[in-house]
Order: sequence, then structure tokens, then C-alpha cells
Amino acid sequence: MVTLPLSVRAVSFLEQQSNWLDLQRVSSDASSVVNLDPVMDLPPSCVAAESLQFAASEYVGLEVAVAGGVLHGTVQFLAPQRRGLIRTSAGSSVVRLARHTDAQCALTLSEDGEFGCSWADDFWPLFDTLEAFVENSAAWASFLGWHYSIILDELEPGPVVQALGTPSLDADASGQLSQWWRGPDFAIVAERYLNPKRSAFPQISVLADGPSIASRLREQLKSEFPGSARTFAARTRGIVGR
Repeated sequence: MVTLPLSVRAVSFLEQQSNWLDLQRVSSDASSVVNLDPVMDLPPSCVAAESLQFAASEYVGLEVAVAGGVLHGTVQFLAPQRRGLIRTSAGSSVVRLARHTDAQCALTLSEDGEFGCSWADDFWPLFDTLEAFVENSAAWASFLGWHYSIILDELEPGPVVQALGTPSLDADASGQLSQWWRGPDFAIVAERYLNPKRSAFPQISVLADGPSIASRLREQLKSEFPGSARTFAARTRGIVGR
């Protein structure tokens, strides 16, 4: 049973993952065989320990289908192992917690509990917490079939939100590192790029409930943010979940 503070949407999302029920049938045995040595290697004050212990007992082997965004594809949770403990160049420790079926980086959990990626001996946080990643994935799943309208970069999301009439913040899926807003027939998501060298600004994706709405929003935002619009990328991605 999911015990981290997840929304109803996120719990439902996890239960819909292809191998979730199989994992729950053996969860009582899994916690006894999973190697939790990395937890012992983390500093006593590490806030990641609780999330790591939860992930070790509940998520090991889980395959999460991410319908869009920087982690579009499948994220597979791994059993934490001592060799999965990475000492960063900054002197902190991160634990390899998952892998992506396409990305070359490791998906890791920092001492502060942030979920992100490590390319070598570094750490780049993508989500405030492990549960924030799950909430973000659940939000993407709720927009399956919607159209990518436009992708914007080199600016903060605030001006985009204001340009579209100040839609409502999705509090369940939003934190410091990633945010979602929803309007009557569109949505905005801001996420950090997977590679920190790509940009210090987030990737802002605008989704629309239909091709005509996607076209209208695209033309509006191209006009307002001409130097930030990547319409080709949006058209290439096409529809969320495909």
C-alpha cells in the first residue's frame, strides 16, 4: 500500500502501472531481501533515508510510464546497492535509485531527498522529492491524447502563465523545481532539462485539448515570445503519450 503523502491521482496512477499489482503481492517479502546498505552509508541527518527505505520496500522493480516531459519513456526502479552510492564532486552523496530506458544518466536521490540525475560525479535535481516525481508522472498521464502546442525555453514560466490568462496552479504536481498550471482547455508544465548544460531555465511545454486550440496558442505565444519558441519540437512530439 502506498504510504508516502501522494494525491489520489498519483495513487491511482501507480495502481495503473503494468506491474504494480505483482509487486504488491510480494511486498511483504521484498523488504527482507532488498539490500539497504546504502542507507547506512548516508549521514544520520540525511532526509533521503525515509524515502529510500520506502522505495526499497515498495518500488523496487516498478516500471513507471512517463507520458511526456524530460523523462518521457519508462523509469525502472532498482534495488539500492552499496555500489550505487555516488560521491559527488561537491562532497555529498547520492544513491542510484532508478534508470531510464533511453537516457544515459543514472536517476538518483540526494541527501536532501531531491530526485534527479547524475551523469558522472555530479547531481542535478529535477524534482523536489521522490513523490514529486510520481505526482509529475501522474499529471502527465492525465493529459494523454492532448496536443503539444509549443515548447518554450530561455525564460521563466511566470510570463507564459500570465500571457494565457493566469490558469490555476496544480498544487499536487508543483514544487520548487517543477510546476503545472491548468486552464479550461490547455495546460502548462515547467521542468528542468535533463542535462544541466542545456539551459539554466526550465523547459516549458504548453499542451492543448485539440489541434485547433494548439494552433491558436502556438501563434499567440510565438508572437509574444519569438526568441523562445520551439514549434518544431512541439510538432515532432505531437500528442502526449505517443
